[in-house]
Formats: sequence, structure tokens, C-alpha cells
Amino acid sequence: MTVTLPPLPVDINTPLKTILDHTGTSVNPQNNDYVYIRYQNNSDNETFRFQMTNNSGENQGYVIDNGTDFKINTTGYEVLQIHLAAQSKWSTAINATNFQMQVRNEVLQANDGYIGDITSPGTFIVDQIVFSSLPTWEEVEEELSIDNIIKEDASIALYPNPVNAVLNIQSNNEIDSVTICNAVGQNVLIHNSSAMDVSHLPKGIYICIIQQSNGNISTKRFVKN
Repeated sequence: MTVTLPPLPVDINTPLKTILDHTGTSVNPQNNDYVYIRYQNNSDNETFRFQMTNNSGENQGYVIDNGTDFKINTTGYEVLQIHLAAQSKWSTAINATNFQMQVRNEVLQANDGYIGDITSPGTFIVDQIVFSSLPTWEEVEEELSIDNIIKEDASIALYPNPVNAVLNIQSNNEIDSVTICNAVGQNVLIHNSSAMDVSHLPKGIYICIIQQSNGNISTKRFVKN
């Protein structure tokens, strides 16, 4: 089973610590031993931090330094794997939520004698974030491949369609996550329930990408009035 969070391109030309904040998004730690982050780091920020809140309200962070798995000044996309299940606060949690990712330049921080977080100029792009029980990125890619995507899945219904306010999803399977994309492929909303408030979205045609508990990824179109 995989859970995918939407991508986020980030311009870090100003001092910026938190580059991704999925407040409210939750993941079941018992079904997802790893998180994979596909990124492009066009900067010399050499430290990456991933953190979340467990069911006890405790913050748990994972720091990855350059020279191990986190790369700087990349020319293409890299994939960072974090073995979450190796951490007791993850493996014993019932629910994990409020995910944040940060980039830091600890060399600058040390030279300046600054206590806190410093980033150097550049661009950091998060292309894909996937939680999974699979131990390799190759297996994750296979699971997320086009073979698992059911376009205009007849077993799933969206209503009302067209919609003004709340969009409902009817499915025979439990829904893990829902991502809504606009006509140009940009992710505009992510949710993990069968009812979503879309009243704030502009009028137009949207695609719903629905990840189900059986591993299928289905797409459905709807119209926002």
C-alpha cells in the first residue's frame, strides 16, 4: 500500500526553513515502513530534515546530511529513502500526521555562529512523496505504474457532478487518499476522506486521482460550477 502526497516546487532565495507542510494529512505507520522523496536540489543546502507528529502529539524528526543520501547541486531528480520503521516513535505510533520537510545549510550556520536554521540561495523541487511498505524505489515505481491506474473507473462515483460545494466519492473500497488536479495537471487539493469541500476552486474541469486500499489508483473527472 502506498500513500502519495502532492509535489511542491519551492524557491529558497530567501531564508526559508520549512519547504513543505502537510498539516492535517495522516498516514498509518503500520502499513508504511518507508517514505520516498523524489527531489531536485539546485542549491548547496546540504541538510534535509523530515518530521511528523505521532499520536501522542510528539514531534519526531529525521535528519539526512550530504555525503550519505542527500545530494546537493543536482542536475536531475534524486530519490531519498528514509526508513521510518527503524525509529521507535514511528513504529509504535497509531497515526502520524502534520508532515514537514526542511532544508538547511549547516556550514553557513556554523560559520555565522547563528543558532537556528539558515538556507542558501537556490531552488529545491519536491516532485513526489510516497509512503510505502516496499523496501526499494523500483518496487514503488512498479506499484505506482500505469498498470495500476484505472481511468474513469466505473466502480467509483462522484456526486454531485457538476458540483458547487461538497464533492462526494462512492467506492466499494476504502479510500486512502484523493488528489485533485486542474486542467493543466497542477495539484490543487489533497484529502483522505470521501467528502471534500471544493467550493473555493475556480469553475472548470478537474481530475480526481483516488488511491484505494486495494492498491488501485483510479481517475474520475468532475465539473466545478
